[in-house]
Amino acid sequence: MQLLARSYAAAGDRRLLDIYTEAADMHDTIVQRQSDDFLLGMDFKYRTSQLKNEKISLQNEVRAKRQRIAYITVISVLIVVALLLFIIMHNRNNKRQIRLKQQNIDTLLAERIALNTRIEELNQVLTDNNTETLRRQVLQTILLEKEDESCFRKSFNDLYPGFIDRLRCEYPGLTAGNELLCMLIALNRRNDEIALALGISKESVTTSRYRLRSRFNLSKDTDLNDFIKSRLKP
Repeated sequence: MQLLARSYAAAGDRRLLDIYTEAADMHDTIVQRQSDDFLLGMDFKYRTSQLKNEKISLQNEVRAKRQRIAYITVISVLIVVALLLFIIMHNRNNKRQIRLKQQNIDTLLAERIALNTRIEELNQVLTDNNTETLRRQVLQTILLEKEDESCFRKSFNDLYPGFIDRLRCEYPGLTAGNELLCMLIALNRRNDEIALALGISKESVTTSRYRLRSRFNLSKDTDLNDFIKSRLKP
């Protein structure tokens, strides 16, 4: 190309030289543009490939996040269901235990009432027929009471833990008889049932209730039963 240009110059054909120069410049421009287009195309392909890879990576990340959210949701639901089942079973078990304790107390009281009823019958027989055999029967029956009282106290404390301790703390002067009367009142026992359970007369129950009101320093408007039941819960 340079040789052709020198030939044009030697021949003195300036016009051909100018045309050649323009053609050469145009050719260089075309080559440069082709080169630029090629580089631009490569860059575009690279960026397109990069964007495609980023899109795939983003899709994978979104998919992974969705899977994690799904796993967490499933696990959370399972945990909530397990907790609900545990709470339900725990509540059922607590209610069953309370029923069993209540039944145990009712059985002890029924046995105690039956026991003291038998004592009254034997005492009546002793009045009519003073025999040594009957005296031994009465003595043996009475000796069983302390063991029954211990079982009753334990069962009551299992059903209403802390009740007696709170009463003792608030009213240190309470006697064992006062405590038993409070427990029976808390169990909604009538005066005649309390009398048979404690082996005393109904009049003695009335007197004991009056003395108990004095120990608690209750006003005339305050019901003894309501006051005692209000102490069942901490």
